[in-house]
Amino acid sequence: MSKFEYPVLSRADIISILLESQIAVVTDNDFKNVKPDFICDLYTRLLMYLDALHEEDQGQVEFSALEQFENPDLLIGSIQVMNLYSRDTKMNLLRPIAEELTLLDEQRKEWEAKISQLNAEIAGYNEARERELPLVQEVDSRVKELRKMIAGLNNNQMSLKTSFRNLKDKTGQMDEKISKAEFDLVQSVQENANLRSKIVQSPDKLQRALEEKKFARDEAKNAEKLAMKSFQEKTATIEVYSKALKKMSKHLALMQAILEQMNSAKSVEKECKGLKAKLNDDAVADKSLEAKLIERQGKGRFLFELCFEQMSELQRQLQKERDLKFEESTKYLNDVKLEVEAKRRDLEARQKKVEDVVAEVDSITSKTSMVKESGDAKVQELISKCEEVVKQVDTLLDSIKWDDKGLAVAIAQNVDTGAILMQGFINREALATTISSKKATFFSRSRASLWTKGETSNNFINVHDIFVDCDRDSIIYLGKPDGPTCHTGSETCYFTSISDMLKDQEVKEDNLALTTLYSLESTISQREAEVAGQHGKPSWTKRLLLDEKLLCSKIREEADELCRTLEEKEDSLRTASEMADVIYHGMVLLKRKDVKIENVMEVLRQRFSQSGIEEKQSRVTTKS
Repeated sequence: MSKFEYPVLSRADIISILLESQIAVVTDNDFKNVKPDFICDLYTRLLMYLDALHEEDQGQVEFSALEQFENPDLLIGSIQVMNLYSRDTKMNLLRPIAEELTLLDEQRKEWEAKISQLNAEIAGYNEARERELPLVQEVDSRVKELRKMIAGLNNNQMSLKTSFRNLKDKTGQMDEKISKAEFDLVQSVQENANLRSKIVQSPDKLQRALEEKKFARDEAKNAEKLAMKSFQEKTATIEVYSKALKKMSKHLALMQAILEQMNSAKSVEKECKGLKAKLNDDAVADKSLEAKLIERQGKGRFLFELCFEQMSELQRQLQKERDLKFEESTKYLNDVKLEVEAKRRDLEARQKKVEDVVAEVDSITSKTSMVKESGDAKVQELISKCEEVVKQVDTLLDSIKWDDKGLAVAIAQNVDTGAILMQGFINREALATTISSKKATFFSRSRASLWTKGETSNNFINVHDIFVDCDRDSIIYLGKPDGPTCHTGSETCYFTSISDMLKDQEVKEDNLALTTLYSLESTISQREAEVAGQHGKPSWTKRLLLDEKLLCSKIREEADELCRTLEEKEDSLRTASEMADVIYHGMVLLKRKDVKIENVMEVLRQRFSQSGIEEKQSRVTTKS
C-alpha cells in the first residue's frame, strides 16, 4: 500500500484540472455515462501529457504528475509497466494510430449520418410512392376514360364542324334571300311610286295593282319571318356547339395536367432507383471502412483492455452507490407511502364527518324550511286574526256613546277583591290603547293627552277584562294593580266614608270601601291585634288563632254540619248559615297561615280556564 495521501478530488475539480492543463475538454455527463472510447482517448491524452513532463533517470513518472489522477495508488503499477517499453517508440506508434482512429471515427460518424439520411429519404420516397400508388392507378384509369371521352368528343367535334359548315352554307343562302327580298322591296317601293302617278288615269287598275302589291308584300313579310326564325335556330345551335367546344378544351387541359403528374411520378421513380444504386455503393464503401476500422481497432485493443479494467472497477463502485441509493430511496418511499396512507385515512375520516355534517345541515335546513312555512302560515293566520280584531275593536269603539267632547267615564276595579280603585275619563284612543297594551289608560282633560296609570310610579293596573254598561256610556277596567292606586299611597282612591264624615270622625286612609269577605278579613285582623275582650277574656276569634287544634276541629265540625244539611234535606237558610260558619273558620285559618283572601280569589280566577282533573294533576303539595 502506498503511504501517499491527498484530498479526494471531485468531478468538478478533475474537469477544471484537465481543462487548465490542456489535456482534454470533458463534461460532467462524460463521467456519469462512461464509454470505452472516452476512457481510451482520456488515457492516451494523459500519457501524451505525462511524456512531456520531467522524468527521473529510472524513467519513473514524478510524484507531482501522479497527483493529476483521482487515485494514484491504482495507476502507479500500470505506469511503471508502460515505462518498461521504449517511451518514444510507443508514443510515436500511438500518435498516428490515435489520429487515424479519430479520423476514422469521424468518417464513420459522417457515413452513418449520410446513410441514416439516405435511409430516411428512401423511406420517405417509398412512403410517398405507396401513398401515390393508388392515385397513379386512379389517374391511369381516369386517363383511359378521358381518352375514350376525347375520342367521342373528337367524333362529336367533327360532326359539329360538318354541321357548322352546313349552317354557314344555309346562312349564306338566307343572306342571299334576304338581300333579294330587300331588292324586291325597293322595286315594290318604286312601283308604288309609279302607281301613285297613275291613280288619276285608272282608278280600277290602281285598285287591282294595290291589291296585288299588298299580297306580294304579305308574302315577302312571311318569307322574312321564316328566314329570321331559321336564323335564330341556327344561332342557338352554334352557341350549343361553342359551349361543347369550351368543355372539350377544359377536359384537354385536365388531361395535360394528369400527363404532367404522371411524368413527375416517373421522374421520382427514376430518382429512387438512382438513390438505391447510390446507397448500394455507399454500403460497399461503408463495409470497406468498417474493415479498416476493425483493423485499426485491433492495434488499440491493448489500451482498451487496460481501460476496461478501470472502467469495470468504476462500474462496480457506481453499482454499489446505486444500490445504496436505491435502498435509501426505497426506505424513503415506504415511509412516504405510510404517511400518505395515514393522511388518506385521516382524510376519509374527515370526509365522513363532513358528509355527516352536510346530512345534518340538510336535515336542519329541511326542518327550518318546514318551520318557516308553518311560521309563515301562522303569521298569516295571526295577521288575519289581527285584522279581524281591529275590525271588532273599531266596531266596539263605534258603539260607545261618547259625549260632545268625545269622552266617557272609566272605572278601575280590582279583579279579585272587587274594590273600586279609581275613576277617570277616556276617549276613543285611550280605550284602544288599553285594549292593545292591557294597561289601564286614561285621557287627561287638563293636559289634553293620554296617560297610563303607573307610567311614573310603576304601579300599573293590569287589565284582565273590560265591561261597558247597558247604555254604553261608561266603562269598567277589571284588573290587578301592581301596587297602591291612589297618589296618597292608599290601596284605592275611595277610602272616605260618608257615615264617618256625618259622625265627625277622623278620615283614615286604611278605611277602605270593602265587600263582605274583605270586611270579615279586616275584622279578623283587628281581633288578632286585641289583647283581651270586654270581660278580660280573649274573643272567640283570638282563641281560634291561638289554638290550632281547636281551629281545625271547628273547621271539620262546621264542614260536617254543612254536608249534613244536604244529606238531611234541611232548608236553604240552614245551609247558608252552616256555609257562613265554614267560611268564617276558613278565613281564620287563612289569617293563621298569613294568606289573604285575595290570593285565594286569584287562584280561583286562574282555574276558570282549567278543568278540575287537570288542576289535580298539576297540583303540587307542599308542607310548611
